[in-house]
Amino acid sequence: MAEEDAPQQGNDANKGCSGCGDGCGDGCSAGTQKLLLIIVGLVVVASVLVAITNPNDFETGDSSAVAKATLATATPTVVKQVSFEEKLESELKKANQMTGVDIESVTYNEQTKGVVIWLFQEDVWDEKHLRNSFAYTTFDIMGVLVKYPEKIDFVTIAGKTPMIDSKGHTSIDKVYQVETTIDDAKTVNWDNLINYNKDVTVAIKNNFESVWWHVAVRP
Repeated sequence: MAEEDAPQQGNDANKGCSGCGDGCGDGCSAGTQKLLLIIVGLVVVASVLVAITNPNDFETGDSSAVAKATLATATPTVVKQVSFEEKLESELKKANQMTGVDIESVTYNEQTKGVVIWLFQEDVWDEKHLRNSFAYTTFDIMGVLVKYPEKIDFVTIAGKTPMIDSKGHTSIDKVYQVETTIDDAKTVNWDNLINYNKDVTVAIKNNFESVWWHVAVRP
């Protein structure tokens, strides 16, 4: 009987660790947990290294995405091109030295190379004051226009002011107009005419091909 029991004990001894399901469950579970802990630890270490080497990806990830989206949808800045007419009007207004006379409008025709300029004076002391104001403003204007002979061929300057008729009605009427070519205008020293201390209507008459004054203000 003793000889038969010994082999049975040997078989029982070998039977205990044949697999994880045959009595070794606790050992296998402990090993699996250790493996998982190692994997989690490696993932954490990798994440920390990425955060250290690329901090901006974590701090500004959202803002970078917003910035990229904004740039993608932003409207490009358009620089407005200033036309010759606008440039001319700006220069003429700066050159005008006569207080009370406004350069109301400047029109440039590129096809005919013609310039039409309207002046307006609201407050007038008398007819001589009006004539002198328009004349000196005309000298200032012509001093600018002669700088652009390649752009301008013909010049028309007209002036308006409030007028009262015999019935007391007020209206804005044209009272002055002069015309010339730029070729003739280039022969005149317009800057020096500012110092002309005689009858300025004479200088106007001598330096323009066409001169017209309203009968109410005619010299």
